[in-house]
Amino acid sequence: MVTTEIEPDVSDVGVDSANFLMSTKPQALALLAFGILSFFSLRAAHAAELLPTFISTYIEDDALGILLMQGAGFIAFLILCFAQYVLSLGEEASLRAERAAMPLLFRAAGHSDGWIAALDGRVVAPPGEALETVLGQHEDARLALLRILLAAFPTAGFIGTVLGIMQAIAPLGVLAGEGVSQAEMSAGMSEVIDGLELAFSTTLVGLVLLLAGSFILGLVALAMRASHTRTSLKWRG
Repeated sequence: MVTTEIEPDVSDVGVDSANFLMSTKPQALALLAFGILSFFSLRAAHAAELLPTFISTYIEDDALGILLMQGAGFIAFLILCFAQYVLSLGEEASLRAERAAMPLLFRAAGHSDGWIAALDGRVVAPPGEALETVLGQHEDARLALLRILLAAFPTAGFIGTVLGIMQAIAPLGVLAGEGVSQAEMSAGMSEVIDGLELAFSTTLVGLVLLLAGSFILGLVALAMRASHTRTSLKWRG
């Protein structure tokens, strides 16, 4: 009895670059889910006084919402950065083994079936400039949401600054009037100080998160670029 070995399908099925484009929907859903989960987790930890002192001292009642949103967004940012790094490692392992090392993870991250099939050696990758276009689209799709989230940290801080300044100047009209009692003066000054604390704390946290996030995102982008460069060199032959 003669057996015939079935060769992998390396026809031109994968040449169409549209078969290799990446979807951003899974990442957007993951960002939303992790952000909401992190927000309520931080809120519960703050209510239970489980947060470290150097963090809880910055969280006052007036700034609670903005600071918790910044913290939750940064946790989601870190999770997605780690996921992108793992994806880059998976692509490297797939290239070395000449098969898709983590197909389920690739699909969950938004990779197309054409891309997974090319990693698996079942279809031909797009040639030349088409491959560079696909790799560029992959980088944009994997980093775009992270860059938007990174810009949201100082933006939320500036919103807190505006709200804090509005709160701080609100009692100035009363304090500038005549016949203000000592109790009213003390209450007004306390409100001014609370407003300035809100303004400065949210801005400080936003800028610190922007600085840390920029460094982390830069490392992820470098790892991704190195992985895609090796992918391009290998598939170009």
